Amino acid sequence: MPLEIYLTSSKFYPGAPEKNTKDMLLEALAAWKQRDVKDPIKHILLSTVIEKFRKMTVELHEENFLEGLPFCLTHPDLAPRNLLVSDREKSSLSGILDWDGATFAPIFMACEPPYWLWAYEEEMDEDMEELIEWEKQVQYREANLKCHGMKLKKLFDKAAGQEYQRFAYAPQYVLARRLVRFILEGMRSNEDFQEAQEMLIEWGRIRQEKPTYISPPEEQPARSWRNIISNLGRRLKLAKNWGNK
Repeated sequence: MPLEIYLTSSKFYPGAPEKNTKDMLLEALAAWKQRDVKDPIKHILLSTVIEKFRKMTVELHEENFLEGLPFCLTHPDLAPRNLLVSDREKSSLSGILDWDGATFAPIFMACEPPYWLWAYEEEMDEDMEELIEWEKQVQYREANLKCHGMKLKKLFDKAAGQEYQRFAYAPQYVLARRLVRFILEGMRSNEDFQEAQEMLIEWGRIRQEKPTYISPPEEQPARSWRNIISNLGRRLKLAKNWGNK
């Protein structure tokens, strides 16, 4: 099915103003800020963060990472616990659970790599409820993928195609996924504030270095994954923690 028909709302509702990813995110931030005006303490705490999110959104747009993107249905937690398989030998997918957080979002939100497919460990499934925390720890383990895991990853990336890989692995889209989650879900804990601060610092570094996504990870697995992992928050702390275990 061609993706072009999903680019703007006017394709479905004649006369409706066209929306892009930047406008959608800025409107969500404005609504968020307006809600918090009623709570002075909360407003003071969040106003600076919201302004920084707004600035990052505009910068992503100006650098053409948000321009012209289609929106699509996005499941926020496509983990093994939410996948039903009717035939283990044929790997026939029969159902997907936990749709309560599903939303229509920019296409890069639907292109989060299934890290659990090639770097999965059972003890992680039950203990990590927060998707961001899951992502950070799994991406660290990807630096030490075993041969079997790398083969699975190569097969997946080949089937997914170049466009998917660009949205999945480019450092700008890795951070953009975090930004959109914060904007849509809000700040719910001290950990969220710390995570947001790390994201903003990393975005500033990326803007200066301007890394580009050149080749699929299977062609340059070690270098590509080192770059991706190094572009995520608290990377040094995670490396030390895992190294001591």
